[in-house]
Amino acid sequence: MKRGNRAQEEKVFNRKTIHLYVITISLIAVFIVVGLIMLRYSVEGERNLPFEIKEINVISTASGIQQRDDYGYWYTELFKKNDIYFEIAKNPGHSREETISRIVFENFRIEKYNDTGNSIIYRQYEKGVYRYTEEFIIEDRLEYIGSMNTNIRELQINNQGGLIGFSVVIKEMGQYFFETNEAFVMDGTMLNRAGVSLEDITMTLYFDIIIEIGSGNRFRAEYRIDLPAGNILEEGMVHTEITDSSRVVFRRF
Repeated sequence: MKRGNRAQEEKVFNRKTIHLYVITISLIAVFIVVGLIMLRYSVEGERNLPFEIKEINVISTASGIQQRDDYGYWYTELFKKNDIYFEIAKNPGHSREETISRIVFENFRIEKYNDTGNSIIYRQYEKGVYRYTEEFIIEDRLEYIGSMNTNIRELQINNQGGLIGFSVVIKEMGQYFFETNEAFVMDGTMLNRAGVSLEDITMTLYFDIIIEIGSGNRFRAEYRIDLPAGNILEEGMVHTEITDSSRVVFRRF
Protein backbone atom coordinates (compact mmCIF):
# COMPACT_ATOMS: atom_id res chain seq x y z
CA MET A 1 0.00 0.00 0.00
CA LYS A 2 2.87 2.32 0.79
CA ARG A 3 4.49 1.76 -2.59
CA GLY A 4 1.13 2.46 -4.29
CA ASN A 5 0.65 5.64 -2.34
CA ARG A 6 4.17 6.80 -3.17
CA ALA A 7 3.63 6.11 -6.87
CA GLN A 8 0.35 8.00 -6.75
CA GLU A 9 2.01 10.94 -5.02
CA GLU A 10 4.84 11.01 -7.59
CA LYS A 11 2.27 10.95 -10.39
CA VAL A 12 0.38 13.88 -8.86
CA PHE A 13 3.67 15.75 -8.30
CA ASN A 14 4.73 15.22 -11.91
CA ARG A 15 1.38 16.53 -13.14
CA LYS A 16 1.68 19.63 -10.95
CA THR A 17 5.24 20.18 -12.11
CA ILE A 18 4.28 19.87 -15.77
CA HIS A 19 1.30 22.16 -15.19
CA LEU A 20 3.59 24.72 -13.49
CA TYR A 21 6.06 24.54 -16.38
CA VAL A 22 3.26 25.10 -18.90
CA ILE A 23 1.95 28.14 -16.98
CA THR A 24 5.48 29.57 -16.61
CA ILE A 25 6.27 29.13 -20.30
CA SER A 26 2.90 30.63 -21.27
CA LEU A 27 3.51 33.66 -19.05
CA ILE A 28 6.99 34.13 -20.48
CA ALA A 29 5.57 33.93 -24.01
CA VAL A 30 2.90 36.51 -23.12
CA PHE A 31 5.52 38.87 -21.65
CA ILE A 32 7.69 38.47 -24.74
CA VAL A 33 4.78 39.21 -27.08
CA VAL A 34 3.70 42.23 -25.02
CA GLY A 35 7.30 43.43 -24.88
CA LEU A 36 7.67 43.13 -28.66
CA ILE A 37 4.39 45.00 -29.18
CA MET A 38 5.51 47.78 -26.83
CA LEU A 39 8.92 47.95 -28.52
CA ARG A 40 7.32 48.17 -31.94
CA TYR A 41 4.95 50.88 -30.72
CA SER A 42 7.82 52.89 -29.22
CA VAL A 43 9.62 52.77 -32.59
CA GLU A 44 6.73 53.05 -35.05
CA GLY A 45 4.07 54.78 -32.93
CA GLU A 46 0.48 55.02 -34.19
CA ARG A 47 0.25 53.52 -37.67
CA ASN A 48 -3.17 54.82 -38.74
CA LEU A 49 -3.87 58.29 -37.38
CA PRO A 50 -6.99 60.12 -38.62
CA PHE A 51 -4.73 63.06 -39.58
CA GLU A 52 -1.09 63.23 -40.55
CA ILE A 53 1.63 65.73 -41.29
CA LYS A 54 1.74 65.46 -45.05
CA GLU A 55 4.63 67.85 -45.57
CA ILE A 56 6.97 70.18 -43.67
CA ASN A 57 8.44 73.18 -45.48
CA VAL A 58 11.45 75.08 -44.12
CA ILE A 59 12.43 78.43 -45.67
CA SER A 60 15.71 79.85 -44.37
CA THR A 61 17.05 83.29 -45.22
CA ALA A 62 17.97 86.59 -43.59
CA SER A 63 16.54 90.07 -43.46
CA GLY A 64 17.18 93.37 -41.77
CA ILE A 65 15.79 96.65 -40.54
CA GLN A 66 17.30 99.59 -42.41
CA GLN A 67 18.23 102.64 -40.35
CA ARG A 68 20.26 105.83 -40.60
CA ASP A 69 22.93 106.80 -38.10
CA ASP A 70 23.66 110.28 -36.73
CA TYR A 71 25.99 111.01 -39.65
CA GLY A 72 23.46 110.12 -42.32
CA TYR A 73 24.91 106.72 -43.23
CA TRP A 74 22.49 103.88 -43.99
CA TYR A 75 22.91 100.55 -42.28
CA THR A 76 20.78 97.50 -41.47
CA GLU A 77 20.29 95.52 -38.27
CA LEU A 78 20.55 91.94 -39.52
CA PHE A 79 18.57 88.92 -38.40
CA LYS A 80 18.33 85.35 -39.66
CA LYS A 81 14.97 83.61 -39.93
CA ASN A 82 13.60 80.12 -40.55
CA ASP A 83 9.92 79.94 -41.50
CA ILE A 84 8.56 76.44 -40.79
CA TYR A 85 5.19 75.33 -42.20
CA PHE A 86 3.26 72.14 -41.47
CA GLU A 87 0.64 70.79 -43.86
CA ILE A 88 -1.88 68.82 -41.77
CA ALA A 89 -4.04 66.53 -43.93
CA LYS A 90 -6.65 63.83 -43.48
CA ASN A 91 -5.25 60.31 -43.65
CA PRO A 92 -6.85 58.68 -46.74
CA GLY A 93 -6.31 55.26 -45.18
CA HIS A 94 -8.41 56.06 -42.11
CA SER A 95 -12.01 54.93 -42.50
CA ARG A 96 -13.75 56.79 -39.66
CA GLU A 97 -14.94 60.37 -39.97
CA GLU A 98 -12.97 62.57 -37.59
CA THR A 99 -12.30 66.26 -37.03
CA ILE A 100 -9.36 68.20 -35.67
CA SER A 101 -10.05 69.62 -32.23
CA ARG A 102 -6.69 71.34 -31.81
CA ILE A 103 -3.08 71.31 -33.00
CA VAL A 104 -0.45 72.28 -30.45
CA PHE A 105 3.27 72.99 -30.74
CA GLU A 106 5.00 73.12 -27.35
CA ASN A 107 8.15 72.42 -25.33
CA PHE A 108 10.36 74.43 -27.66
CA ARG A 109 14.09 74.10 -27.10
CA ILE A 110 16.95 75.54 -29.16
CA GLU A 111 20.52 74.27 -29.16
CA LYS A 112 22.99 76.53 -30.96
CA TYR A 113 26.48 75.82 -32.24
CA ASN A 114 27.68 79.27 -31.19
CA ASP A 115 26.01 81.40 -28.54
CA THR A 116 25.50 84.39 -30.82
CA GLY A 117 22.43 86.54 -31.34
CA ASN A 118 19.08 86.28 -29.62
CA SER A 119 16.82 83.37 -30.61
CA ILE A 120 13.07 84.07 -30.63
CA ILE A 121 10.11 82.09 -32.02
CA TYR A 122 7.18 83.99 -33.58
CA ARG A 123 3.71 82.99 -34.70
CA GLN A 124 2.30 84.24 -38.00
CA TYR A 125 0.41 87.51 -38.25
CA GLU A 126 -1.48 86.13 -41.21
CA LYS A 127 -0.75 83.50 -43.84
CA GLY A 128 2.97 83.67 -44.64
CA VAL A 129 3.32 87.10 -42.98
CA TYR A 130 5.20 87.79 -39.76
CA ARG A 131 5.42 90.79 -37.48
CA TYR A 132 8.47 90.48 -35.30
CA THR A 133 6.99 92.27 -32.32
CA GLU A 134 6.45 91.22 -28.72
CA GLU A 135 2.79 90.30 -29.07
CA PHE A 136 3.61 87.56 -31.57
CA ILE A 137 6.37 85.88 -29.55
CA ILE A 138 5.79 82.23 -28.66
CA GLU A 139 7.03 81.54 -25.15
CA ASP A 140 6.51 77.77 -24.98
CA ARG A 141 3.19 76.90 -26.62
CA LEU A 142 1.37 77.64 -29.88
CA GLU A 143 -2.18 76.33 -30.18
CA TYR A 144 -4.51 76.22 -33.19
CA ILE A 145 -8.19 75.42 -32.60
CA GLY A 146 -10.18 73.32 -35.08
CA SER A 147 -12.76 75.40 -36.94
CA MET A 148 -14.74 75.52 -40.18
CA ASN A 149 -11.91 77.42 -41.90
CA THR A 150 -8.23 78.15 -41.36
CA ASN A 151 -7.77 81.64 -39.92
CA ILE A 152 -4.16 82.37 -39.02
CA ARG A 153 -4.90 85.63 -37.18
CA GLU A 154 -7.43 83.89 -34.95
CA LEU A 155 -5.20 80.80 -34.51
CA GLN A 156 -7.76 78.54 -36.15
CA ILE A 157 -7.22 75.56 -38.47
CA ASN A 158 -9.79 73.91 -40.70
CA ASN A 159 -11.02 70.83 -38.84
CA GLN A 160 -10.17 68.72 -41.90
CA GLY A 161 -6.61 70.04 -42.22
CA GLY A 162 -4.65 73.11 -43.22
CA LEU A 163 -1.28 74.87 -43.39
CA ILE A 164 0.08 76.36 -40.16
CA GLY A 165 3.51 77.22 -38.79
CA PHE A 166 5.89 79.56 -37.01
CA SER A 167 9.22 81.32 -37.53
CA VAL A 168 12.50 80.87 -35.65
CA VAL A 169 14.50 84.11 -35.69
CA ILE A 170 18.01 84.98 -34.52
CA LYS A 171 18.15 88.70 -33.89
CA GLU A 172 21.20 90.87 -33.16
CA MET A 173 23.32 89.21 -35.84
CA GLY A 174 25.24 92.41 -36.39
CA GLN A 175 25.09 95.54 -38.52
CA TYR A 176 26.00 96.15 -42.13
CA PHE A 177 26.79 99.67 -43.38
CA PHE A 178 26.05 100.35 -47.04
CA GLU A 179 28.41 101.99 -49.42
CA THR A 180 27.05 104.87 -51.53
CA ASN A 181 24.87 103.48 -54.37
CA GLU A 182 25.71 99.91 -53.29
CA ALA A 183 23.56 97.24 -54.93
CA PHE A 184 22.40 94.47 -52.61
CA VAL A 185 19.75 91.81 -52.11
CA MET A 186 18.35 91.47 -48.61
CA ASP A 187 18.84 87.75 -47.99
CA GLY A 188 21.34 85.39 -46.36
CA THR A 189 24.24 86.77 -48.37
CA MET A 190 24.01 89.96 -46.29
CA LEU A 191 25.10 87.93 -43.26
CA ASN A 192 28.14 86.83 -45.23
CA ARG A 193 28.97 90.48 -46.04
CA ALA A 194 28.73 91.30 -42.34
CA GLY A 195 31.23 88.59 -41.42
CA VAL A 196 28.74 86.14 -39.92
CA SER A 197 29.86 82.49 -40.14
CA LEU A 198 27.71 79.41 -40.74
CA GLU A 199 28.51 78.24 -37.21
CA ASP A 200 27.02 81.48 -35.87
CA ILE A 201 23.60 80.66 -37.34
CA THR A 202 23.55 76.86 -37.01
CA MET A 203 21.03 75.47 -34.52
CA THR A 204 18.82 72.50 -33.72
CA LEU A 205 15.18 73.11 -32.81
CA TYR A 206 13.33 70.58 -30.62
CA PHE A 207 9.59 70.67 -29.97
CA ASP A 208 6.47 68.53 -29.50
CA ILE A 209 3.50 68.33 -31.88
CA ILE A 210 0.09 67.38 -30.48
CA ILE A 211 -2.92 66.42 -32.59
CA GLU A 212 -6.19 66.25 -30.66
CA ILE A 213 -9.26 64.98 -32.53
CA GLY A 214 -12.96 65.44 -31.92
CA SER A 215 -13.39 62.03 -30.28
CA GLY A 216 -10.99 63.12 -27.53
CA ASN A 217 -7.97 61.05 -28.56
CA ARG A 218 -4.64 62.86 -28.35
CA PHE A 219 -1.40 62.02 -30.14
CA ARG A 220 2.02 63.48 -29.40
CA ALA A 221 5.22 63.42 -31.45
CA GLU A 222 8.66 64.71 -30.55
CA TYR A 223 10.45 66.38 -33.45
CA ARG A 224 13.75 68.06 -34.27
CA ILE A 225 14.86 70.22 -37.18
CA ASP A 226 18.39 71.29 -38.00
CA LEU A 227 18.50 74.93 -39.09
CA PRO A 228 19.13 76.66 -41.43
CA ALA A 229 17.85 74.47 -44.25
CA GLY A 230 21.10 75.02 -46.19
CA ASN A 231 24.02 77.42 -46.68
CA ILE A 232 22.14 80.71 -46.84
CA LEU A 233 25.41 82.67 -46.64
CA GLU A 234 26.13 81.66 -50.23
CA GLU A 235 22.67 80.84 -51.61
CA GLY A 236 20.74 83.66 -49.96
CA MET A 237 17.54 81.67 -49.45
CA VAL A 238 17.08 77.92 -49.07
CA HIS A 239 13.76 76.07 -49.25
CA THR A 240 13.52 72.45 -48.05
CA GLU A 241 10.49 70.14 -48.28
CA ILE A 242 10.24 67.23 -45.86
CA THR A 243 7.71 64.67 -47.12
CA ASP A 244 8.87 61.60 -45.19
CA SER A 245 6.06 61.29 -42.62
CA SER A 246 7.85 58.38 -40.91
CA ARG A 247 10.14 60.95 -39.28
CA VAL A 248 7.19 62.16 -37.19
CA VAL A 249 6.27 59.33 -34.80
CA PHE A 250 3.00 59.94 -32.94
CA ARG A 251 1.93 58.11 -29.78
CA ARG A 252 -1.28 58.28 -27.74
CA PHE A 253 -1.12 59.96 -24.39
